[in-house]
Parts: sequence; structure tokens; C-alpha cells
Amino acid sequence: MDARAVIRFPDWQARLQEKVMAEEVKGEWRRGILALVKHSGMAREEVTRGVARAFWRERKAAGEPEVGVCAEAYRWYCEGGYVAAEYVKHDEAQMSPWERGLYRAMRVGQYRERTWVTYRQWAGRFTDRNLL
Repeated sequence: MDARAVIRFPDWQARLQEKVMAEEVKGEWRRGILALVKHSGMAREEVTRGVARAFWRERKAAGEPEVGVCAEAYRWYCEGGYVAAEYVKHDEAQMSPWERGLYRAMRVGQYRERTWVTYRQWAGRFTDRNLL
């Protein structure tokens, strides 16, 4: 995934609450993610993988004690947000022929949404160069 792709994860707090882990760790994750979201808001930028990495490096350089736990939290946030950000209702009428074929094959195989998005991005690179 592109480090500049915007991460949208509106229900992250509810999903974190559902996650099976110690309440203490959940609290550390929550504080880390809130700090990331606050940081990006103050910097007037969207949350991206690149922003999360840079923020994590800043915290590590500052010697903050929860850095290892926060790295896991940021990774979880970016992965969960990626799925939420890429999910859209697919309209086959607006798809190109190769997209429509790929979408139908993925749907028949009952692949997850994330797989469809990844394959579509990968195949799109080839179609942009007229190789498919």
C-alpha cells in the first residue's frame, strides 16, 4: 500500500474495544492512536502510513516508554483503516472490461474485499501500460 494513501477508520475505537487483549494494552493502544490522530490534525495532514511511521520515529527518538506497543497499534490502525477506506459499493456498469472480469472472478471465489482491492491495484498498473 502507498505510504501516502489516506487512512480512514471512523469506528476504530469500537473495533479496538472488541479486540481480545488485556485492558492495559488496549489503553496504551488507545493513547497511542489518539496521539497520532491529534498530531496529524495539528499538522493539518491526513493520517497515512508515512505520517504514522514518521510520528512513531519521533516518539522513539524522544525515548517514550510505550514506543513498541504504539508501533503495533499504528500498524493495526493502518491495516484496519485500509480495509475501511477501500470498501466501496461496486458498480459493474462503471467498470472497465478487465475490472469487471476480475471482480466477477473474485466474487465467485468468495475472496475478501481487501484481496479484490489489492488485485485491482496490481492489475491496474499493467493496464496503464497497455500490457493486459
